[in-house]
Amino acid sequence: MIDHGAATCGFVREIEGCALPPSWQGRPAGVEPQDWSCPAGYGWVQAEIACLATVRDTPTATEVAADPEATSRGICFGFGCLTLAALLFGLAAMFPVWYVVRQNERRMLPPSARQ
Repeated sequence: MIDHGAATCGFVREIEGCALPPSWQGRPAGVEPQDWSCPAGYGWVQAEIACLATVRDTPTATEVAADPEATSRGICFGFGCLTLAALLFGLAAMFPVWYVVRQNERRMLPPSARQ
């Protein structure tokens, strides 16, 4: 972990699910451990950094696989949701049709009636 404000680096025993202190930053996702190092000139905190709290908001992959309902949670399957989606997509699809028809009608007007 790095605290850029205090120019210090430190370690946490279990970073997974750890709520870090406000000024500390953990290794970003997608960065390999060997590519994540303490910047030159930064000091090291001798004691282990303590988590403020353990956060367990998101289920693990094993928990999701064990709960089939979790895979469909948040996906729209109900009649009301499908009706709303159809209405929104229908309106979005009708706008270009209305605009082309309107332009054709305006072309048919005499030049004096056009605005």
